[in-house]
Amino acid sequence: MNIRKATVHPRATENIEPIISLIGKLVDNGYAYASNGDVYFRTHREGHNLDRARNQFALVADMEKKLEQMNEIVRALAAQC
Repeated sequence: MNIRKATVHPRATENIEPIISLIGKLVDNGYAYASNGDVYFRTHREGHNLDRARNQFALVADMEKKLEQMNEIVRALAAQC
């Protein structure tokens, strides 16, 4: 598989400060949250991806409905001529 043997073996206990700092940044930026002394990754953030997609689908559906209503008006006016 052409995998090279590891030459560095870092220990988590030797890097606690940077780990705590990274976790703090994740919490501060809304990517994680603390609960009962533990920290969990946030899987959903308001206003991001899924919310945007839902809003865009709703806008498109509304626009399609309005387009159909306008087409009906145009057909009715054309039938009067």
